[in-house]
Amino acid sequence: MLKALIKYRFKQYFKTSKFVMPLLILIVVQFVLYSMNPVGVVESFVLSSIFIFVIMVWAGIMSSDLEDPVSEQIIILRIRSEWKYYISQVLFLTVISAVAAAAAIFFPVVINIIDKNQLFIRPLTAADIVCSYFLLWGSALMGSSLGDLFPARVMRDRKMAILLTVLITIISVTKVSLLDTLPLPPILLCVVPPMSEIFAMFGLEEFYSVWKVVLAVIVLMAYGWLMAGLKIKLLIRNKF
Repeated sequence: MLKALIKYRFKQYFKTSKFVMPLLILIVVQFVLYSMNPVGVVESFVLSSIFIFVIMVWAGIMSSDLEDPVSEQIIILRIRSEWKYYISQVLFLTVISAVAAAAAIFFPVVINIIDKNQLFIRPLTAADIVCSYFLLWGSALMGSSLGDLFPARVMRDRKMAILLTVLITIISVTKVSLLDTLPLPPILLCVVPPMSEIFAMFGLEEFYSVWKVVLAVIVLMAYGWLMAGLKIKLLIRNKF
């Protein structure tokens, strides 16, 4: 049942042109980011994870806007489970995020091969690729979940929903810098996605620390799925 629902969501998403712009922006960002070499391995991939977080927020918003209330009600009645329907959206975003992460890492790896390992300041290893991929995947999932957090049934004013999402995105990326200038309330630090903290965690390190990568990926994935769970709770509470 879930497999069929995920396939349905893929068909709905890719039969429109809404995926084109995020994909193009991702390609442009990767091109600009790796146009000058050599670059640091950890630094460049962590920076790329911030960009993919923002891009996937946009993709999540557009995915949320594809939801048709009439079709949604019909499918839920047919499968007799709201939870299965909404969980399929979470799994869809997880898979889309995995694909986006693969696309984000494909470009620099291929360019590095073409440039005969001259793109980075040191040789790129298999461990670098694996660690970078999971960081990108976690960042993409957290971004898409944030973009999908305020569907029409949760917040009917779409302009307000988008503005709120953009504000949360900006704070999550700049939170560490804002703390130096603004007395932000502690609750805000816990609620807003920790994208800025993830970037600060790695700093200017030349090599990945495995325990840091594991911790970062757990935090990113957990935030993404917690936001998805919150949206499901709100949707079940706000009936059609």
